[in-house]
Amino acid sequence: MSYFMNSHSDYLRNITLSNVPEYFTKLDESGDSKSGQVSFHTVKLDDAYGDIAQFEVSWSEVKPIRFHVGKQSVKLMNEYINIGVGFSKRELIKINGHDAYIMFGARREAKHGSLYITRYVIATFCCDVTKRQFRLRMNVFKENYDKMEDHILEIFKGLLCH
Repeated sequence: MSYFMNSHSDYLRNITLSNVPEYFTKLDESGDSKSGQVSFHTVKLDDAYGDIAQFEVSWSEVKPIRFHVGKQSVKLMNEYINIGVGFSKRELIKINGHDAYIMFGARREAKHGSLYITRYVIATFCCDVTKRQFRLRMNVFKENYDKMEDHILEIFKGLLCH
């Protein structure tokens, strides 16, 4: 059984997410073709933790000649390190023909007296055709991460930016 049933296209914003599993539902979308974001979420784990997984794609206008994927990935990592995410792995992958760094990490969160561990997967790349920087973020409850790990990479690689 394939979980990759849904494709989310937005022609106004010139973005398509082709491999989104059916257990994700669209939560929010905003912006235009130059900058914006699309957010998805799954069912709630419990009232304290919230959703089992959250997925967000955001984009902003950038000059491709000044974009360096390595420098931007370090800048993005530092933003998440500041909120307590520790990274364990960083890889270079291809998303729609563009070089992208994907980073894997985790964070401990205390909510309503319970301790939860959340796994983070973050990626960034620049599309030189549409002149936009894309940031992809997925955070998943630790107990569900192993079941969703393969899906996460397929979701990220299924982003069509032009």
